[in-house]
Amino acid sequence: MEAGNSDEPVRSKPDSTLQRFDVICNAFESALIEGKAPQIEDYLNNTEKPESLLQELLALELDYKRSESETPNAEDYEARFPQYQDVVRSVFAEESTMAPRDANLADTVPADAGSLESTATSGDFAGYALLEEIARGGMGVVYRALQTKANRVVALLR
Repeated sequence: MEAGNSDEPVRSKPDSTLQRFDVICNAFESALIEGKAPQIEDYLNNTEKPESLLQELLALELDYKRSESETPNAEDYEARFPQYQDVVRSVFAEESTMAPRDANLADTVPADAGSLESTATSGDFAGYALLEEIARGGMGVVYRALQTKANRVVALLR
């Protein structure tokens, strides 16, 4: 068979990088949940794009620490990762725009969100507060929603 004429999709390198990142992030998050105090530095070794992986791991760690009522600060992470200070600042800036975990979630949901919730049974979106409909298409309806357990805004496809 000639190169380029295969009916099988070509697996690109970015897909394998994303898959590795996903595996690494899952392992890191599992270690956090199990109370093993994983070090981000140990997970960055031998990665093609350490700044991208750092962004994901740091966001996971900040989310976890804040859920445990800890108050991490950017300066500590900037000292640990001096070559990636821009990444650290970016993650902290993004995290600061999120509602605190102890916030009353009712205060973060628009008053008219109830009309969106009525379009689905409560069991379909357990753990999510629907904020607004984003789009409709052949695959279904996409909602902007608040994942209540993680206290983060997500896109939800129904």
